[in-house]
Amino acid sequence: MSPGFKVRHPLLDLEIAAEEGSRLKFHEEVLPNLLGKLTEVIRADGCIKHPIIADAKTHIILDGMHRVAAVKNLHFRYIPVCFVDYSSDLVEIGRWYRMVTGSAENTLEILISTMEKLGFTAEEKPFEQVSRLVEGRKATLGLANWRKAFAVQGQKEATVKEAYDAVKLAETQFKSRGFKVTYHTEQDAGEKIKLNRVTAMMMTPPVTKEEVVETVEKGQLFAPKSTRHMFPVKFAFVNIPISWLSGELELEEVNRRIVEHLAKRQIVHLISRRKTSAGRYAPGVYVFK
Repeated sequence: MSPGFKVRHPLLDLEIAAEEGSRLKFHEEVLPNLLGKLTEVIRADGCIKHPIIADAKTHIILDGMHRVAAVKNLHFRYIPVCFVDYSSDLVEIGRWYRMVTGSAENTLEILISTMEKLGFTAEEKPFEQVSRLVEGRKATLGLANWRKAFAVQGQKEATVKEAYDAVKLAETQFKSRGFKVTYHTEQDAGEKIKLNRVTAMMMTPPVTKEEVVETVEKGQLFAPKSTRHMFPVKFAFVNIPISWLSGELELEEVNRRIVEHLAKRQIVHLISRRKTSAGRYAPGVYVFK
């Protein structure tokens, strides 16, 4: 990769550069509806607004899989990337809880019945116990509303990938029954369910960085929205023209243009004051004006 635009952060040095899309590795499936919408947005915008984030060593995509898939849909050769050291403690991994919304008063009971028909067992337990079971991988997933919680278990002990395959199956079944499924952080999901702002919540198991790398090395993919990677800072509005990314230019020339393009812009560091569930502050953003 030819040199890109360098930014010094208090905790680490960062660089934005174009990379061959073919060298980047997915670790999750993408959501077709979201991919279709994003493909059209990029085509209409005429630029890539935000760089993806990938591991410098393995080229595993950590943030921006739908952007990479959209670029491939548009038959572009390059995409703007911010490479990071995945082994660094500054790069954290979380998960997405599922919020399930429906009009039926007995939504949770319908979800439990659906899982049982798929061959899973569901046992009612205190909310905190279900949360601990899912956290410790003693349950495949958890289902709860503001009054009840259930630990859901398959017929055999599942790997974390198999657990997320079950999550994907559950989502598909719930959607087919008219329920809406959205994705939220553990912290936000917990707050919403306690305040009775959603019909039901699906708790999902944690994934480690090692499991991400191992799954990619096996040539496998996690289900969509299995991981949520967190970084000390992210970049926004780099606005790299898609005409530079088609493949007509050599990579070195593309990166020369990116450096020149970003050097003319003012960078504003927006610092978040909101803490994550781990007690750390949420990532800040470098915005290019």
